[in-house]
Amino acid sequence: MKNHNIYTDVFTVTELRSLKLASFHSLYTTRIYNTFTLQQIQILKMFNIDNCSYIEEWSQNPALIPVPTEHYDKDEELYDKSGELVFPLASCIIYIDIEDLQGSSLVLCDCGTEIVPKSNMIVRLDPGVLHKVTTHISGKRLSLNWNLW
Repeated sequence: MKNHNIYTDVFTVTELRSLKLASFHSLYTTRIYNTFTLQQIQILKMFNIDNCSYIEEWSQNPALIPVPTEHYDKDEELYDKSGELVFPLASCIIYIDIEDLQGSSLVLCDCGTEIVPKSNMIVRLDPGVLHKVTTHISGKRLSLNWNLW
């Protein structure tokens, strides 16, 4: 059963610059969007999601923040309070700037699929996909991550 999709060459150079700037604003904090940017609308349409209420956004840069261990994208507050797992409509990892990367691949734990990041690539995960990132060895890996609720 396929639990993800990969999209390549989605954005123009200008759009990637805009996403890179957004990633700096969400590096150490999670941002919530109730109204959507043009890039967010583009992705929602690409994913055929028309009932999204908000987007939760954060970024990952393993040179600054450790890579995530095995986890589900979920409602973290609810899980911390009750242990209940509630998943977003979809999750996506937008790889913005990848250069000379060793390690830091996305692993989908249930099926063992390993995805090597590339600039201007989006990985869409279905709800409830257990995943992790392999150890970062070297290189640049900047991603913007969205949970679509």
